[in-house]
Amino acid sequence: MCAQFHPSEDLVVSASLDQSVRVWDISGLRKKNVAPGPGGLEDRLRNPNQTDLFGTSDAIVKHVLEGHDRGVNWVSFHPTLPLIVSGADDRQIKLWRMNESKAWEVDTCRGHYNNVSCVQFHPRQELILSNSEDKSIRVWDMSKRKEAGARNGLPACGLKLASLVQRLQTAYQMTTQGKFAEAVDRFRSILLSVPLLVVDTKQEITEAQQLIEICREYIVGLSMELKRKEMPKENLEQQKRLCEMAAYFTHCNLQPVHLILTLRTALNLFFKLKNYKTAASFARRLLELGPKPDVAQQTRKILQACEKNPTDTHELKYDQHNPFDICAATYTAIYRGKPVAKCPLSGACYLPEYKGQVCRVTQVTEIGKDCIGLRISQLQFR
Repeated sequence: MCAQFHPSEDLVVSASLDQSVRVWDISGLRKKNVAPGPGGLEDRLRNPNQTDLFGTSDAIVKHVLEGHDRGVNWVSFHPTLPLIVSGADDRQIKLWRMNESKAWEVDTCRGHYNNVSCVQFHPRQELILSNSEDKSIRVWDMSKRKEAGARNGLPACGLKLASLVQRLQTAYQMTTQGKFAEAVDRFRSILLSVPLLVVDTKQEITEAQQLIEICREYIVGLSMELKRKEMPKENLEQQKRLCEMAAYFTHCNLQPVHLILTLRTALNLFFKLKNYKTAASFARRLLELGPKPDVAQQTRKILQACEKNPTDTHELKYDQHNPFDICAATYTAIYRGKPVAKCPLSGACYLPEYKGQVCRVTQVTEIGKDCIGLRISQLQFR
């Protein structure tokens, strides 16, 4: 599948589908020549028994490296050290060391969940770069190989779960300040960073998955609110649509301080639309969150007014008692039991007609694509 010359020695390393890696000594090739003579090269080729054109042993096998369980796709020499790295269809990357008399396996790096297509040493740093049919590229830190122990090597990655949590706090602050567009970008950046994490415990895996869910809820909710603010409100139908979107926003899983803001918006819009019954439900939900005294006082006044006439003047596409998901493309409700397509990374929901399109939340993943899901720990491969 692959062969490579050594950068300075008379060696060639080859990878094969027979699951082996071989190192060849080609020093004998340097001795090959065609001596000048009266007949020249053509005469020598017509009489091969009279010349040493290819010799008796052009290249000999110096080492056979066996350890992969499937065919080996790629192998490379280290530019300066007596090391070899290989990648195979067993999804593993193996590091080998050699000397004049033998070669042996020193480590195995696991993390890809499909065939490893190519693997190379960095020319100056202690890094290994690999790519795979799992559509990922990974950078492995050789300097941490001994520390990795039973984990068999970890991808070199500067991202830590704690740093993403810190970035989440910044995104929360932007939301509180009303900087919704900037907050959406920040939440999306955090979400797309999660697959690059490497964690060790089940608790950290759970926290990373929760981080994705938090970012999804905020991206969908804030994007919907930005869209709502751009929409016209001249006629009744447009006003009804604005109320629906404001109501949907109150069902996003947000921090209490932000949920209070969404409920205040929905409460005011529904009260102006004279949908007092639904407005009263928003008021009660708001009071349960313990808002500031002035907000609580104003909310109670509106609630009292709504309770005097607990009816909805207009019919809207909003049923607070029937669980639903929000379509991240149309910002409409997908009620329980209705067909839905989901983003494989963010979990964002879409109407079935959006299957195959790019997710609006991540902007990189395919809606409805079937895959194995988030893999950020060795625990998930056991």
